[in-house]
Amino acid sequence: MEKHRHLKIVLLLMLSLAGTMPLTAQQRTVTGTVTSEQNEPLLGAAVSEQGTYNGVTTDADGKFVISLQSGDNAVLVISYLGFVTRNIEVKAGAQVNVTLREDTRLLDEVIVVGYGVQKKSNISGSITSVGSRDIRSMATNDLGQALQGKSPFYVVRNSGNPGEGVSMVLRGVGSFQGTSPIWIVDGIKGAPVGNLDEVESIQILKDAASTAIYGVQGANGVIVVNTKKAKGKIHVEYHGFTRFNNTPNLPELLGTQDYIDMYKARWRSNNPGRTDEDMRNSIKPFYFTSPSEVAALPNTQWADEIFRTGREWVHNLSVSGGSDTQTYSLIGSFETDNGTIRNTDFRKGNFTAKFGQKATRWLTLNEFFEFSTSKRRPVTVSDIWSGGIYRGVPFMKVYDDTNPMGTGYGYFTQEFASTVDWQGGNLMESLMMKDYWNRTTGGSALLQAVVTPFDGFVWTTEISAGLSGNASSNFRYNTYGGVPVNSINYVTGVNLQGTQFDYSQSFNRSYSIASYANYNKRIERHDLGFMLGTEFGESDNVSASGSATKAIPAQDLRSTKTTSSRDGVNDWGEGSSFSWFGRATYAFDNRYLLTANFRNDYSGNFAPGHRSAVFPSFSVGWNIAGEDFFTPEAVNQLKLRFGLGESGATIGANLWRQEYQMQTNGTWKATKVVNEGITWETTRTANLGFDVALWENSFTASFDVYDKNTRDVLIRTTLPPSTGFSDYNVNKGKVSNKGFEIMLEYRKSLGDVFFSAGGNVNYNRNKVLELGESDYLAGGDVNRTYVGTAISSFYGYVADGLFQTQAEIDRLDEIAVANGFASYNGLLAPGDVKFKDLNGDGGINEEDQANIGNPWPKWIYGFNVYFEYKGFDLSLNWQGIGKVDVYNKIMPYTQSMFSDYNSTKAVFDAWTPEHTNTTIPRLGNSSHNYLASSYMVEDGSYLKLKNIQLGYSLNRSVLSALRLQRLKVYVGLQNALTFTNFSGMDPEFMSGSSYDRGVYRLDTYPQFRTFTAGLQIGF
Repeated sequence: MEKHRHLKIVLLLMLSLAGTMPLTAQQRTVTGTVTSEQNEPLLGAAVSEQGTYNGVTTDADGKFVISLQSGDNAVLVISYLGFVTRNIEVKAGAQVNVTLREDTRLLDEVIVVGYGVQKKSNISGSITSVGSRDIRSMATNDLGQALQGKSPFYVVRNSGNPGEGVSMVLRGVGSFQGTSPIWIVDGIKGAPVGNLDEVESIQILKDAASTAIYGVQGANGVIVVNTKKAKGKIHVEYHGFTRFNNTPNLPELLGTQDYIDMYKARWRSNNPGRTDEDMRNSIKPFYFTSPSEVAALPNTQWADEIFRTGREWVHNLSVSGGSDTQTYSLIGSFETDNGTIRNTDFRKGNFTAKFGQKATRWLTLNEFFEFSTSKRRPVTVSDIWSGGIYRGVPFMKVYDDTNPMGTGYGYFTQEFASTVDWQGGNLMESLMMKDYWNRTTGGSALLQAVVTPFDGFVWTTEISAGLSGNASSNFRYNTYGGVPVNSINYVTGVNLQGTQFDYSQSFNRSYSIASYANYNKRIERHDLGFMLGTEFGESDNVSASGSATKAIPAQDLRSTKTTSSRDGVNDWGEGSSFSWFGRATYAFDNRYLLTANFRNDYSGNFAPGHRSAVFPSFSVGWNIAGEDFFTPEAVNQLKLRFGLGESGATIGANLWRQEYQMQTNGTWKATKVVNEGITWETTRTANLGFDVALWENSFTASFDVYDKNTRDVLIRTTLPPSTGFSDYNVNKGKVSNKGFEIMLEYRKSLGDVFFSAGGNVNYNRNKVLELGESDYLAGGDVNRTYVGTAISSFYGYVADGLFQTQAEIDRLDEIAVANGFASYNGLLAPGDVKFKDLNGDGGINEEDQANIGNPWPKWIYGFNVYFEYKGFDLSLNWQGIGKVDVYNKIMPYTQSMFSDYNSTKAVFDAWTPEHTNTTIPRLGNSSHNYLASSYMVEDGSYLKLKNIQLGYSLNRSVLSALRLQRLKVYVGLQNALTFTNFSGMDPEFMSGSSYDRGVYRLDTYPQFRTFTAGLQIGF
């Protein structure tokens, strides 16, 4: 009996264990979701149990279920191509939500290059990759602004004008025709990016080994942008932000009493030894107004009246989704900016539609459509500064209802105007009493077919087209205190006819057809790749402009027959191109790398016989870390690279053709001297670099040294006056750019903390090697390009302090006369700027002018820091330039009483016999003291905290309860801090052409400081 009882107990225990086994297995199940930083589900992410062969992949919603094999506690390893792998400690029965961060440093990552893709570890050219997270740290829809400080090239916002873009220079300027790289967005050249949230990755192709595949368009570099591709179920995302813009460092101009004191001080400076009674008899009565009378006068600060807090709104909305066979993305953005200067604003709308169809197993079709429109009410900024803020006087009212013209703006009566030496107007009136707008509209489309008949072969055919139009109008009304009145009796009249009307419009269209095939094959340890393609394109543009002045009845050139002057110009241009190109790549055992590119371009922009050119390149690489003898475990990558190649730059379509203009007598006149021998500009670049990755790719670095030479540079050669023309174009220039680049980055996760810090620096030396028969090329007032100097260097006298005594001047005059030069005849006085006699001939003249500054920075750098902790993220982006000169052309307005302009309190630090310890010259004699000289050249170096942004994202559990995929709020500050020795409002600006750079003028719309608040929500 006892034996049977024991047997029953054992059987009962076995049955109990069997009954609990399903329950135990169920308790060991872990479920979860894997998403990107944008809370997008990641389809196909690998989830494995550490130490086992147990693993699963995520579904279309990023979800997974895994049963643990090693016990109730385990470590899950979650990985996905292009993202940082994460190890997560879990307990049986847990539900986890995992966010993966992008990792653009992975050695096996595939990145987009010209007309194809390559594995990053096998690239031997110089390419910088920028991930989407790196550019989303700043609230903007301008991709150029987002790249500032993120890569080692020169990016400068041109001005603070609403809707203004940026200028970019990669590895120095090599041409007078332009510096901008070309943009390739999803295969379309020049297509805009309306919504920055849609950018997935950016590749910046810098050396000719990378850009030669783009031939005649690649000399200034290529920026390849890839946008996100739709996947999974429908996904809606909204990103909106508002920005408040304020202009820092506005000049504080003199008030009424200080203005009077300055005017008297200038008279004394110009009339040494004369009495106050002499002054009273020499200048007008207003300047002897008593203090009590001054107190009753207006004391207007025009800068405070004209500038305001600007407000921007940006709305981005995207809807995407699809299935295994069809995908779609609809993306829209709308932005408004009312500007920091009154009567300036900007509006822009952009819509993009992308569709994809998996028609068959071997055929995929993609369609891309984009449309954008914008309208800007710009400002003639020189009117604001030289015609307004500095020209305005503080004792004029801003508003006055008694204005005879009925405009409501302040004015001077004829009686008062006769008591003061001043001929200006009311800045607010001249700013507001005009209708000035500029409208642009454009669209582009791409139809793409991708054929993959067998493994490794991809044949792509693309048809793209683009249309764009631009129209602008500037109508100025007759006023009393502002724009001069020309057509009516301004005291009694009320007719607000126009005094000036300008109108222009242009239309451009283009299309291209490209077809290229890529084949990649791995045979044991050999990776082979081939690409061959062809491209054809045509474009044309037409433009027309007209103007009228005085007594204009309406904003219509057809109704201006009664005006005193009308004129108009029509222009046109067309071009065509044909190219074929190819690439071959080879890698042995991922250690020895070779890439060769070529492109043959044919362009109708040149005369017959000069229309074709070939641009070859090659690059080699050595992955040293893959060698058996290389044993350091901490080093994940060590790759050497060398590349050599050529790329080109084309010119305008009409430079080699003669153009004619009809004269008033009905005859036609040639407008230029043509040169049918004009050809391509060609840039040859040699690049040597290395890449290194340490500690499981936590630390990465790259270093490049380059030698970039541009030959056949198109320049303007001066012609003798007897020809009737000033210059003509020839390919006679040669320019050198030499330098190096360094990029460093460190990333690390410590529990819930993620940290990254990176920096980059570029050094470049620009030098002109040849200018043909030209002694120099002139640009503007102060720029000249000589052989041996940088393009567009500053040229003028070399300042040597200030004259302190009359004896110094008399001695200089005596030497000048003794050497056969004219006497200075009292044009100089103590306190004036002294110039060096560079050639030692005893006289100061043009022979003593020299190179006095370089407008191109030698150093460009940036560094970026990013923190993330439990939903909070903080980014800081710094950007700076060093060893750059700025010619400060507004000094006469800020340091002296220039003509009848107002000034700043710096005038009270000007030289006087009682105040000699100063660098500011005496008041008056501006025609001498502010000649082009090194006195006007300042250090334009700066370091900016370009952006600081703090955000918070709701955690996954809260989002699930709200049925959202993402919800983030953030605040930011742009242009938060600026460290500089420059005396102007802001050292960040880009002015003029390559002939005329680095001059800080009164036509610069100043940059602003921005506070931003934003919201991102997805479901």
